[in-house]
Amino acid sequence: MRFSFGYLLLFGVALASEETYRAGFGATTLGDLESYVPLIHEAGKLNVDILVLPSPQVSSLSPLERSCEIDNYDEVVKTMAAASKQARLYVVAHLLEKTRCQNKDELVRSNLVFDREGNIVAVYRKPLNNIDNCTTSATNIGSFTTDFGVQFGLLMEEDLVLHKVQDLELKNYVMAGAWSSEIAFLSASQFALSWAFTHDVNLVSSSGIFSGRRGSIASSETGVTVADLNKLGEYQQASAPLVNLSTLKDTPIEDLSQYIIRPLDLTASVHGYKETVCHGGLCCEFYVKTGFVGSKDDEVTYGLAAFDGVRHFDRTHNIGAQTCAVFACAGLCKRTYNLGSQNDTNVVFEEISISGNFTESIQYPIILTGSQSEPGKFDMYVQTKQVTLQNMDFENLLTFGLFGRDFSKDTEDFVLDTDSVSIYETINEEMTEFFDYVWIRLRVLLIFASIYVLEMM
Repeated sequence: MRFSFGYLLLFGVALASEETYRAGFGATTLGDLESYVPLIHEAGKLNVDILVLPSPQVSSLSPLERSCEIDNYDEVVKTMAAASKQARLYVVAHLLEKTRCQNKDELVRSNLVFDREGNIVAVYRKPLNNIDNCTTSATNIGSFTTDFGVQFGLLMEEDLVLHKVQDLELKNYVMAGAWSSEIAFLSASQFALSWAFTHDVNLVSSSGIFSGRRGSIASSETGVTVADLNKLGEYQQASAPLVNLSTLKDTPIEDLSQYIIRPLDLTASVHGYKETVCHGGLCCEFYVKTGFVGSKDDEVTYGLAAFDGVRHFDRTHNIGAQTCAVFACAGLCKRTYNLGSQNDTNVVFEEISISGNFTESIQYPIILTGSQSEPGKFDMYVQTKQVTLQNMDFENLLTFGLFGRDFSKDTEDFVLDTDSVSIYETINEEMTEFFDYVWIRLRVLLIFASIYVLEMM
């Protein structure tokens, strides 16, 4: 009997190990060979199956400022191959290679995958400037299969926005490559989390590990962080894909000149109220009910925003985007979205829901908060192309919305959409927003004045 119990226990452990794998990423600000090798050896000691290394930070550097490392590309590859073989794990690295063509130097960025024997089993290349002028041509998004029975999609970070990666129909992805571009309400870490949540897949990146609807399960500032992932990406637990403002490297800043924005009426929202905001062919329906609204000198206001058009992304791309969102802003919500240090609002949302008639069938929930607490309830459901996002019992909410990609508009030029927003309409929109803002503030003052008069009588 004891033998049978022990046998079953060992069988259960073996079965669990077959259903999961251990992923890791190296968190460091260096992103160079000197930090790569120690991270690989550290991951090997932690029994990591696949490790994604940090990416070189090229956004603030000129193309050839990293010439010392880039000139030694072959040496870097050999060193990393030897390290992955010694540590006995798969390694995903984003490297820069300098090539000479047309009498000038250009940079090519490559995602390389090394197996446990140090062999390169997958390569994904792109020119740094996204323009293929060199003899070294770009390659397509690919995949590779590991010896632990998992097939991975191999991505660079901008692919999450630029391509319909879901067409690969995989449940596991690795992603490397610096993402310097931000679009409205999005940063790299925000969108990676939302992308994994929406598609319910595992995503191992150089900035975190995201396990589908379970959310972010690993993040760190230094060293190697690991997590055990289900190979099928199936998890019983689900949590809202929220990001804390303190974890973002940059404060979100966005030009909202093409957005239609209405100020949130905080006085009316105490009793619950609805508002519809439309832009182009997209109409966003908002329902907001707030609880206690405290008083602070640095009171934060909220805007209800809708956008349907073309956005500039990643320096050389124009993408179709549709957005419905509630966002906080310091003072009057005008043409620039910049929260700055405002990460503690004086509003408690008892219920908030957003619904929009999006063109595409896939949207991404974007939730940015200044609080560590989870919402009391979170739901997202789709009925044909009508998508609804609902949240309840939330404090310090900074952004709550839906971001949809309209791939049919990707070829359009990035210009002001004069058909849907004329100069007259833009001026009228700004005047309406201003008077709405003033009227809401006057209503609050009138309420307090009425209470004061009644108490004096």
